Amino acid sequence: MIRRLERDGLRGECSLSREQIFFRGMEEMFFLALLGILVGGGVSCFIGVLGAGEMQVEKAPWSRILLLPGGLFLCALLEMRFFPGVAGHGMENLRCLYSRENPFPPLAWLIKAVRTIITLASGGSGGIVGPSAYVGAALFSAASPEKNTLRENLFCGAAGGVAALLGTPLGATLFVLESLEKPLFHGFSGERFLRGYWCSFWAWKCSRELGLIPHPHMVRVPSIPDLSPSFLLFCIGGGLFFGILAISHVILLKHARRGVRIFWKSPLSKALGGGFLVLLIHVLSGYHVCGTGQRDLLLHFQGEGNLLLLQGFWKSLATGITVGAGGSAGMVGPTFFVGVVGGTFFAHLFSLAPELFALFGAAAVLGGAANTPVAAVVFLVELCGFSALLPGAVLCGLSFAVARRWNLFEEEDLRKIP
Repeated sequence: MIRRLERDGLRGECSLSREQIFFRGMEEMFFLALLGILVGGGVSCFIGVLGAGEMQVEKAPWSRILLLPGGLFLCALLEMRFFPGVAGHGMENLRCLYSRENPFPPLAWLIKAVRTIITLASGGSGGIVGPSAYVGAALFSAASPEKNTLRENLFCGAAGGVAALLGTPLGATLFVLESLEKPLFHGFSGERFLRGYWCSFWAWKCSRELGLIPHPHMVRVPSIPDLSPSFLLFCIGGGLFFGILAISHVILLKHARRGVRIFWKSPLSKALGGGFLVLLIHVLSGYHVCGTGQRDLLLHFQGEGNLLLLQGFWKSLATGITVGAGGSAGMVGPTFFVGVVGGTFFAHLFSLAPELFALFGAAAVLGGAANTPVAAVVFLVELCGFSALLPGAVLCGLSFAVARRWNLFEEEDLRKIP
C-alpha cells in the first residue's frame, strides 16, 4: 500500500517525502477500516431484517402458499423492469461485473438486499453468502472515492461481506479471490489481497459487535483427533464422498434452474409454477428446504441433525427452482447444507463424531462445488484451529480433485441469464 503511494509520488511532478507517504498510507488504512465497518454494518442489518422476516412467516407457515409465488413474481418484475444488473445469485453477478469491469447499477446494494429478503422470507430456498458478498461490494464501491479501481473495490467489499456473515476474515478473502480469479494466481496482487483482508477484518469486528448474525464461532467446536492411519483413511474416503456430493449438487442446481426457464416463459408462470414446486419439495423433505436453512445447519453442527441424505438433494433442487423462477438467493448456503447433511450421514455410517464431520462436509463440498479448496481449508482452520489443517487439506483437496470439472460459478451460466 505504502509502496504504491511511493510509486505514485515518484511519478508525479514532485516526489513525496517518506513521512508524507507514511501518513498517506495510514490515512488510506483508516479509510479502508471505515469502509469495512460500513460493509459489516450494512450486511448485519440486511441479515437481521431477513431473519426477522423469516421468523414472522414461520408463525404462519400456510401463508407461504400466497407469499412465495407473489414474492417471486415481484422479484422478477424488479429485475426485469428496473434493475437487470442484479439478476441471478450474488457470486454470479460479481463474477460478471469483475470480468467485464462494469460498474454497479444505481442502488444495487439496496435492491439486491430487498430482492433477497423477499425471496427467502416468503419461503424461497437459497443462501445468503452470495447476496452478502454482493451487498458488501456494492456498498464499498458506492462509498469509495477510488472510482477508477472497480475490481479492487469489488474485491474488498465482497470479502468484507462474506467475513461479516461467516466470521472468518482470512477465509472470506481467499474465497472471494478463488471465486473471482481463475486460475487462482492469474492477475494476483498481494497489495489487493492485504487491502481485502484489512476490510474483511473490520467488517467482521463490526458484525460481531452488533450481534445480529449467528456466526459459526458461536457453535461449540468439537475436538479433532490425531491424524492416525485409520482417521486418515476416513478422511480420504470422506473427501471422495464429498466430491461426488459436490458434483450432484452442482448438476441438480443448474438443471433445475435451466428447466424452470425452459418450461415456463413468462414471469408470472415462472413464479406460480416455481413457487408451487418449491412448496411441494418443502413438504416432501419434511419441511426443511424453505428459507436459508440456518436452523438446520446449527442442529447439524451440534450433532443433532437429520440423517436423511436425501434432504441435501431436495435443498439443491429447491434452490435451483427458486433462482430459475426469478428469485434472488445465494448458492453457497445450500452448498453448506448439502455438506453438513452429507457429513452427518458419513459420520453415522462409520461411527464418527457427527458434529465434526458436519463441519468437514460443509468445507469439503464447498471446496469441490465452488472450486475453492484453499479457502475451504482456511475456513476450517479459522473455526477449529490448526489441528484441522491436515485433515481439512485431505478432505478439501480430494473433493476438489473429484469435482474440479464442475463449478457453481461457471461462466456458461452468466451468458444464459434471460
